This record gives sequence, C-alpha cells and structure tokens, in this order.
Amino acid sequence: MLFSLTAILIFLLWPSRSAIVYDFEKDFHAIPNDPSPNTLRFNRDKLSTALQAYSSGSTIVIPFNSTFYLMHGVFAREIHDAVLQIDGILKFERETDDSLRNPYNSLDHHRSVHPSACIHIEDSSNIVITSSMRSRGNEDDEDESPSKIGGIIDGGGVTYWGVPYVGYTQLQERRPVLFRARLVSNMTIEYIVFKDAPLYSVQMIQMNRLVIRYSSIIARRTHKEGHSLIDLSA
Repeated sequence: MLFSLTAILIFLLWPSRSAIVYDFEKDFHAIPNDPSPNTLRFNRDKLSTALQAYSSGSTIVIPFNSTFYLMHGVFAREIHDAVLQIDGILKFERETDDSLRNPYNSLDHHRSVHPSACIHIEDSSNIVITSSMRSRGNEDDEDESPSKIGGIIDGGGVTYWGVPYVGYTQLQERRPVLFRARLVSNMTIEYIVFKDAPLYSVQMIQMNRLVIRYSSIIARRTHKEGHSLIDLSA
C-alpha cells in the first residue's frame, strides 16, 4: 500500500515532458511571402515575442513552404529549454534605419558601430535551432540546394555588400550579424543554412557547451559553383 501511494505521488509531482508546439503563422499571425516595409517590422516583432514569451519549454515552428520577410533586431533574453524549428525561410530585408539597436541588447548598445543582429539570443540555456527539412534529403542525392540541407536564415546580404570590393568602404561594419548568441549554455544548431549574411554569419560570445553540426554557410553574389573573384567580395 505504501509503495502504491509513493508511486502515485511521484506520478503526480513528476514534471510534464510534453512541450507546446507553436506555429509562427497560425499562432502568432505572422505574415508569409510579403516583403512590404510594414510586414518587415510586424514579423520582426512577432518573432521576438514568440521567442521571448512563448519559447521556454516549447517549440516555435517556422512552417515549410513559406518565406517570412522581416527586419533585423529579433531579440530574446533569459529563455530556457526552447526549440526554434525552421522548416521555411526567415528572410531579412534591409531597412532604411540601419542604426536600429535593441535597447535591451547590452552588447549592441555599447558597440555603436553595429546595428542589432538579425537574430540575437542572450543569457539563456538549453536552446536548439533546428529544422525537420533534413528528412527531405537523400544521402545519395547530389543536389545540395538549401531546401535539401535544412531551414534557411537569409540575411539579404547583397543589399549591404554594394559594389564588389568597393561596397565595404561605404558601410564598413555598420551591418548586422546574421545570428548572434551570448552567455548561452547548452546550445545546439543543426540542419540550418546561414545565407548571405550582411556581416558575420554566426557570432558566439561567452558560450558554454555549443554544438554546431550539419549546417552550412552560403555567401555569394552569383549562382555559379564555387566562389569566383566576384563571389569573394561578398
């Protein structure tokens, strides 16, 4: 009898392992396939809200077959046990206000030359950035297009790069990092394509136990294989 009561108490007190899965479009009313200026700000704010207020202990899914246009400045702090599953495309477009900085982002706030990163996660733990699109790939398939590799975070870098070998002198480093994490413990990034970063593709600062696997970086001006001299100026 004592054993039965103990088992019941353990069952009742044991924390639930079922996490909520949120759809970025359906649950947060994000707008797909619309690059208009109002949508850039709207989707940026929606993704920040989704990560900051709803991702801890849950999964945020960017749905397949949709492109969500947004502007840089997505920010989340003190989130835990969170999964961002990118099955579609997050496409960042350059906004006229390149100086935008998140006031809660201490790193960007003190480095005035840099606008806020496209996505920044800070002071958090147990974070997974992943994609289910890996299931579409085939080990014998030579097609390595981004859709076969994983979810895509596209920084729209071409609008920042300017004229090859000259554009850098115009903006220098006044361009956003594509993905930045700082003071994060236990982060895994997998099956993600970091495409056309305005500045750096990935920037990790004061991390503890970081795993990056099955991911790739694409930064080129042309669609040719390899990197020509023109592509090297990206």
